[in-house]
Amino acid sequence: MDPMISNFLASCIVKWLRSSVNDDAPPGVNLEELIDYTTKLLNLAEHAPTAVAQNVKIPKLDKEIKTVLWTVLCEIFLHEDSGIEVSIREPDCSTLCGMLGRSDIARKVFVHYLIDRVQERDLGTLNRCLPLIIQTWPQPDFDEGGIIYRQTYISFIRTIMDIIVKRNLYELIADLKWRQVIMDNFLLKVIAWDEKIHEQMIMLLSSYFVDSKLLLKLGPQIIIVSDWADITATHGKSNEKASNKMLKEIEREREV
Repeated sequence: MDPMISNFLASCIVKWLRSSVNDDAPPGVNLEELIDYTTKLLNLAEHAPTAVAQNVKIPKLDKEIKTVLWTVLCEIFLHEDSGIEVSIREPDCSTLCGMLGRSDIARKVFVHYLIDRVQERDLGTLNRCLPLIIQTWPQPDFDEGGIIYRQTYISFIRTIMDIIVKRNLYELIADLKWRQVIMDNFLLKVIAWDEKIHEQMIMLLSSYFVDSKLLLKLGPQIIIVSDWADITATHGKSNEKASNKMLKEIEREREV
């Protein structure tokens, strides 16, 4: 299945789960049936390549997606207005980690929910949920579905960075909560995962020097970008030649 279609289906599941929590489904619409059918389509998308290549049957849908995962996600929805000091219950956290580690359906739906939370500037939920992405990044020896597994997370992280560049560059520096939740506790930790993430982080940092009004608005706080660039150069997984060139450009722009 085309990634755009599977991403659309995942976003639909998030929408319908939210409608079930808010009890605002359109008249005559059976949300449970919609969610079940869409989940089966995602299961087909997840396993079809292997099934075709190996001439085997597509595995049945993991029952815990319906009986456990959706329940946990709906519980998270209910706490969206809570502050960053509120945490996910330990049993729910363990459930999510387990499901994210073994199901691409869980990963796709979860990251689409988090993209929605970034767009809504919901730092409380992001503070509770982003650490689960870090905890469930696949180990180097993870083979089964490893490419799709990693790509789901990489695409999610790059989407977050795109949103920030368009809408939240100022908050990322000026708002301490934004800085801690998004940059310090997440983005600066995941740059070691993949060259593409590292390179996009450098592009994000470069974006601060494109808008003169933003530079004036931030004033002396812009020096934080230099600190982030140092961390990125030290810990990021990179094509050294390309990344060093980009980081030097950031330093030159900062000195102008």
